[in-house]
Amino acid sequence: MDAELERGRPNNLPLIMLALLLIMVALMIGRSFAVAAREVTNPNDDHPVARHFADAVLIEQACGKPNGVYAVYRERASKDVYHQLCRLEDGRWGVWIVRLVRDHYETVTRFVPKDGSYKKVLEYILSKATLYNGFH
Repeated sequence: MDAELERGRPNNLPLIMLALLLIMVALMIGRSFAVAAREVTNPNDDHPVARHFADAVLIEQACGKPNGVYAVYRERASKDVYHQLCRLEDGRWGVWIVRLVRDHYETVTRFVPKDGSYKKVLEYILSKATLYNGFH
């Protein structure tokens, strides 16, 4: 009789395994993103959030999207610091500054320079950095 009950039950194990796999993938995608196939960590996340709270969050969302980084600039004074230019949903432009540390990038800060117009933000970036084509 137990064998008959077992045969009548649907096997949910494959569906459960698939659901767990999808949850794990969603968590991985939601918690990290890559810049030039390298992970960006946020050890200084207190600075951008405390100083530029709303803009820092919007910039992370904009730059974190596929093809969200419009251009990358490399600082002239510090060759391991990069300025990522991103367009926010409200039309302003923001900058996510990261530093290369060994094999990953760490956040320096995220903010909207000046009035957020493309012209003013580009002026700000170009005063410190030059266009960088090293990311593929």
